[in-house]
Amino acid sequence: MNDRDFDQLLYQGAAQLPPEAVGQEPPAPWREALWRVCWGLGLTSITLNIALLQYILPALGSVLLYLGFRALRRESSWFQLGYVLSALLLLARGAVTVLNATPAAQWLATGEGELLGLSLALTAWLLYFALWRGLKGVFRKAGHPPKTAAAGGLVVWYSLLLPLSMAGAGGPLVWPVLLLWILLLRGLYRASRALDRAGYAISPAPAPFSEQRVILVWLGLLLAAVFSCLFLFRRFPVDASPAQAETGQTELRQELLEQGFPEDVLSDLTDGEVALLEGARTVTVKSYGPHPKPDEEIEGLAMYFIQVELPQGRVRYFLWFSWDQAPDHRLREGLEIIPDYQNALTMDHSAPLLGRLLWEEDGQLWQAPLQGEYGTHTETSLFCGSSTYRSFPFHFSLPQQGEHLRGYVSYGMAATQAEVPTLFNAQARYVHQERWLSYPWETPLQHQWQSWNNTDSVFPARQFLTTFSLNHDALEA
Repeated sequence: MNDRDFDQLLYQGAAQLPPEAVGQEPPAPWREALWRVCWGLGLTSITLNIALLQYILPALGSVLLYLGFRALRRESSWFQLGYVLSALLLLARGAVTVLNATPAAQWLATGEGELLGLSLALTAWLLYFALWRGLKGVFRKAGHPPKTAAAGGLVVWYSLLLPLSMAGAGGPLVWPVLLLWILLLRGLYRASRALDRAGYAISPAPAPFSEQRVILVWLGLLLAAVFSCLFLFRRFPVDASPAQAETGQTELRQELLEQGFPEDVLSDLTDGEVALLEGARTVTVKSYGPHPKPDEEIEGLAMYFIQVELPQGRVRYFLWFSWDQAPDHRLREGLEIIPDYQNALTMDHSAPLLGRLLWEEDGQLWQAPLQGEYGTHTETSLFCGSSTYRSFPFHFSLPQQGEHLRGYVSYGMAATQAEVPTLFNAQARYVHQERWLSYPWETPLQHQWQSWNNTDSVFPARQFLTTFSLNHDALEA
């Protein structure tokens, strides 16, 4: 083969090469990586508290933030630090998402849980700082003046956002903060375009899984874990034990019946509980039937609210409830009593706070304790401000089997001659859970405190306000 033949062969081979695509955009590795970082920062920084978006969007933003830094981790030690921090935030926020589907959600709302949130916020701030320093170093390597004002502005912006969010700032201040955030993210994205035009390529960073697979697998695992936890923790434990009806204290029981104490409630009380009513002077009963108005409150739940006045200014109260037919769903229940809105009575801490759940199964009577405690609850109203009341909350689940479901709680109050109220109000609230698929995990009472909606499809409630009076003559004797 001579030189002429060799040149001809080269010409023919070159003609067979594919032509360069007309109009095709040049590769933009920086734009793609920082696009994910920008969206990750956006979705994890400001959330929308509607339709569970406050949980869905940060979960998606965390994985996008991780993927963005994964592509940049070979560029500098600052991006390597950002990659590690993004992985930590991804795992931590995923763990919080799962914990919110368990009773640990109660812990997350405490002071210790807020410390965890503060730790995550500080880690995120360090991530912003690493991004800013990493971009500054890359611009210098490319021989261009750093265009990192937006990245540095995000560090300052987040530094200001942290104390504002901890202080609960909101209202008109939200809009300028949001506008500044959008402008800074837009500037950060423009910085990526400047790097692409400069021709500074990203060093290859091999990854075992594609970005699409990482997103699908991570979100799929989170979804499966959340559903599993919601199902596993859909009920409170029921400490069931066999029981038998007690018929002692015959004379005292007869006296109480003659004074109007409901027989079906009295038959459920133990002899020890009946003995607490020794010397009863008056019995006042408020009853609420099982059939409320259409489309209002829980259907099929009857209640008795009973006041028993005792010697020395003592008063004993019973709240008894009964299902006229077993509910279809036996998940979590909540019962709360506010003994007196006006705080006129003195709480008798020496009197035991009692409660039992009763049901029948295969001819056997079963029982489970209803455990509550003396506490307080603060209610906030748009028009009346905040008010703090004493309350007795009880959390329990109905047995999965059995019929004739009923229960009662009993507590003691005290009154002195100098402070005898003529009338006072007591409120009872029973909340029943209809569906286990409710995120985040919360007690029925917590849901009611936030919504005050008796006809809620997941946590319907039955609540009523009753007025009691005390007998002055009985207290003076």
